[in-house]
Amino acid sequence: MSLVEDRASTMSVNISVPDDERSLVEDRASTMSVNISVPDDERSLVEDRASTMSVNISVPDDEKSLVEDRASTMSVNISVPDDERSLVEDRASTMSVNISVPDDERSLVEDRASTMSVNISVPDDERSLVEDWASIMSVNISVLMM
Repeated sequence: MSLVEDRASTMSVNISVPDDERSLVEDRASTMSVNISVPDDERSLVEDRASTMSVNISVPDDEKSLVEDRASTMSVNISVPDDERSLVEDRASTMSVNISVPDDERSLVEDRASTMSVNISVPDDERSLVEDWASIMSVNISVLMM
């Protein structure tokens, strides 16, 4: 807890599909969903400090055919729990989602239509945030250059 309270906190989630589930990725529609929330005991982090939540989704080399040959849907959902409502109402909130494509899948970005969907939702009880405050929601899609 002291780490969370005393330092700038970066929470990073990396999602990949293991080799032995490759057929799932290649043969079926794949939906990857990430939900990030801050636990009650770290509430002070959210209320007192700037919080950065980062989600990185990448496709491993051995699943390149999925990216090049099929439609891929990647969905990220970020929400703020009810007990952190004061963060949303009282402070500027920055939620950033980064989706990147490795060099060896660059042709996907250049040659094919890619669908990447990011859904950021605010619960009903925080509706006033959307109506009354300026909200900064940033989505960065980049191609990694090595």
